[in-house]
Amino acid sequence: MTGVPLKSPTAALVPPAKTPAAFGALAPAILFALLASLGLVLHHASTGASVVSVAWALAVAALLYRISSSRRPAAWRTFYFASLAGFFLLGMHGGGTGEPVPCHIGMAGNLLQPLWAQWLALSNGTWVKYGALSLSVAWLAVLLAAGGGTCGWVCFFGGVDDALSRVPRKPLLRIPPSLKVREFQAALAVFLVAASFGWFEPVFCQWLCPFKETKGVLDETLAVFPVQRAVQFGVIGLFLVVLPLLTGKRAFCSALCPFGALPPLFHRLNPYRVTVRPEACVNCGKCAAACPSFAVEAGPKAHAVNRYCTLCLRCVEACPEGAIRPTLFGRRRSAVFPFVSMALGGALSMFYVPAGVMALVRLATSPW
Repeated sequence: MTGVPLKSPTAALVPPAKTPAAFGALAPAILFALLASLGLVLHHASTGASVVSVAWALAVAALLYRISSSRRPAAWRTFYFASLAGFFLLGMHGGGTGEPVPCHIGMAGNLLQPLWAQWLALSNGTWVKYGALSLSVAWLAVLLAAGGGTCGWVCFFGGVDDALSRVPRKPLLRIPPSLKVREFQAALAVFLVAASFGWFEPVFCQWLCPFKETKGVLDETLAVFPVQRAVQFGVIGLFLVVLPLLTGKRAFCSALCPFGALPPLFHRLNPYRVTVRPEACVNCGKCAAACPSFAVEAGPKAHAVNRYCTLCLRCVEACPEGAIRPTLFGRRRSAVFPFVSMALGGALSMFYVPAGVMALVRLATSPW
């Protein structure tokens, strides 16, 4: 805080940048057509799931319109992102029958195994038959397309601590900048990858994943099983719920998630940025306080957004001077990113949202 007076307490609440008129007007319709078509292809055997798919495609298209036109794009993005997480948990863990979705978090913490499997498949001539079993390449494509926005728009887990981190108006606990949370995340990711390859076991999934069921990954017959479950519930309670509510930060996604350590590595390759205009910044610090991912740094004259940005747009809303905006490569103002990210996240959600909605309907209509 520099003590420089703000130019106007309300001057900055400007709408997000508009895409070119033709595309901006058609983007929601294009998104609806793409997602509805995908949903009908995936769920053609079920009338109920097909109807839900089309309805969900319409909802996502409507949310794209609101995000692109509202003065509060981050609030609508949070609603969309939290919906992805909610429907995923219902569809995959709440009695739903969703299609299996490859877990990018588990893959990131277990990265060398799929690469090793791909090498073996390639070396013995069976890559065409077995190579597709590892979808790491698909997640790499999503990462290159969405960059840090993968963790703010596409991930079907991240909506949990993202939504909870918006609850406190003022954080009860402040995390000092000297505590290098994102550097810790990178070091932990390296350790998890090395340990998983050394033991040939998914260490993150066994010990830290708050979404993992007991079957498949955890062996209930082992003596260490109660300890594993205790650690996992501790992670759920502390990093996924308590810390976001106390600090307003995405504690799990910024400190423990191994996938979250990957987008910063590809930051320079991705065209989408959230950029601070130094000439308009008054160094009030509201953007840094609003950022849930430790991605805004204070400078001598202006704040700056670093490579850890998840493109959640909270800093855009928080800035009282309109000094922050979405751009392409930090130069030209652009609002293309919501369409790209919602196309990716919406396409992935078609595998589990219909199951989540139908599970919710069953819960609501079943006798107590």
